[in-house]
Amino acid sequence: MRHLLILLILLPCSCLFGEETEQSIHLQFSNIWSGKAPDGTTVSYEFSKKGKVIWRVEVKGEEKLELEAKYKLVYAKPHLKIDILDFVDPKFKGVVFRGIIQILGAENFKMEGKPSIKGDRPERFSDEAIEFTVVEEADQPQKD
Repeated sequence: MRHLLILLILLPCSCLFGEETEQSIHLQFSNIWSGKAPDGTTVSYEFSKKGKVIWRVEVKGEEKLELEAKYKLVYAKPHLKIDILDFVDPKFKGVVFRGIIQILGAENFKMEGKPSIKGDRPERFSDEAIEFTVVEEADQPQKD
């Protein structure tokens, strides 16, 4: 019985770590995630199953920034790669946020990246990486 219970707990999580297609990764990330940067900035992402994202940045005492874009996840070793691109806001036309992701558990991951205008995708995590946790499941349809 104990082995069956462990298997039932681990089975849904096993798809997070195996060989994945881009579509199956979208399904894992289609939630609202939030984290705090080392400087106290709150960052959240609302990933849809259709490859769209709403990226929110809230710096204490400043206006909240909200950007809509598309995202693409690629299974790679040692870390997943994420690109956030095709921003709706014309000020970000041609900019691609290139990042890396490490899945820490079923409800959290670590991410670090930088916009294409500031260099290449990071190869490893630094002190600037942000840990994100599921805030709520994105069961509401996102604007398309």
